[in-house]
Amino acid sequence: MVDTDYHMRVLSHICNFVTENSWSYNSVNKTETLQALREIEPEFVIAQIFDFYFTLKSDEKSGEKCQVNRGNLSRFFGEYLLQTGTSFDLNEFVSMWSQSMPEVEDGDEPFSADVSCLKGVALVIAKPFFCDIHNLFTSYSSYR
Repeated sequence: MVDTDYHMRVLSHICNFVTENSWSYNSVNKTETLQALREIEPEFVIAQIFDFYFTLKSDEKSGEKCQVNRGNLSRFFGEYLLQTGTSFDLNEFVSMWSQSMPEVEDGDEPFSADVSCLKGVALVIAKPFFCDIHNLFTSYSSYR
């Protein structure tokens, strides 16, 4: 299992490379990305993380253009933020989560901070005057 902070570092390198090249997250050149980043991190690590978040476009004959799996990427960024604490105000958490995700080019669909994609790792507690989100694995014992 890859350390979460290392995973975030490699994923951030990939996302930064996409942004630096002004690529759409729906048309990312895998070969060029791996070649450019292998000087920073081991290529096999970059490739495995890339392949988890990007899939080959079905209409692409050259075998190089990939599109992001928005759900996987959004979920990872949400999980990463959740691990920094045990309890958050839901509105503040969603705001931080939205701000932490990669920037997209004009015309590209922005990444969504949808709490439903954290199903299984987050516990949302809604009460009349507040709504919190909790890391299910670190705060669950306090709800027994």
